[in-house]
Amino acid sequence: MFAQVLLLVMSAGILSCQAYDSNYVLDKAERYIKLAGAAYCTDPKLRKNSIDDWSCKACASFPNMTARSFKSAKNDANGFVGFDGTANEIIVSFSGTDPTSIRNWITDLKFRKVKYPYCDKCEVHNGFYHAFQSVEDDVKKFVSSFQAQYPTATLAVTGHSLGAAMAAHAVAEYTHMGVTVSTAYAYGMPRVGEDSFEQWYASVVPGTFRVNHNRDPVPHLAPESFDFHHFPYEVRVLPVFVLTIVLLVQDVVSPLHNLNKF
Repeated sequence: MFAQVLLLVMSAGILSCQAYDSNYVLDKAERYIKLAGAAYCTDPKLRKNSIDDWSCKACASFPNMTARSFKSAKNDANGFVGFDGTANEIIVSFSGTDPTSIRNWITDLKFRKVKYPYCDKCEVHNGFYHAFQSVEDDVKKFVSSFQAQYPTATLAVTGHSLGAAMAAHAVAEYTHMGVTVSTAYAYGMPRVGEDSFEQWYASVVPGTFRVNHNRDPVPHLAPESFDFHHFPYEVRVLPVFVLTIVLLVQDVVSPLHNLNKF
């Protein structure tokens, strides 16, 4: 559980209330980390798909959910789109890297950049962007279907690891389409693009919260030496004795990469 402690820090390390985005909510962070974890139940290499019949362990926390899973044969990108009748919310959740799948690790480690279509001179991590593109049509199809059935529902996006990077692309895609994403929480997110992309993303996309464990190495990828950068805001989870301290950081890179560690 998250303790109710927040320290607000700018990138230079100076305390400032201006770094705080009041839309960050601890209860939401706990909600979406469960939904990000549920996305792993779509990968047959890890376990039987228990999303379409909503029978996974995490599913019990959301009894009024109807979900449709998606999976790419190209790079093992997968996840689900669901409608939570209790919250009147459509959720897009992307699974992270399956450690048993070498193709996902290759995707994660391709540091080559590719031009991003929605902003001038912007480039993004080739592997993360193509992973998102490989499931983009199914995601849009399922979201559109739920929106037609539940026109007043809000839209939220979440993901862990590779799934967090794909979540960022999904939020950017829907924002470009003029569709409001009300909530975006990403756990253990690697760097998605170079500086121009991150500046563009921060200027057009409402707050996407990057929630990281203090010692998770994955947020260090792709390397800054390859000109990859994070966008704000980072929420850093620090275990201190019996407490967990949460820091809201504008653009500071976190120094274990497992959802159970949050």
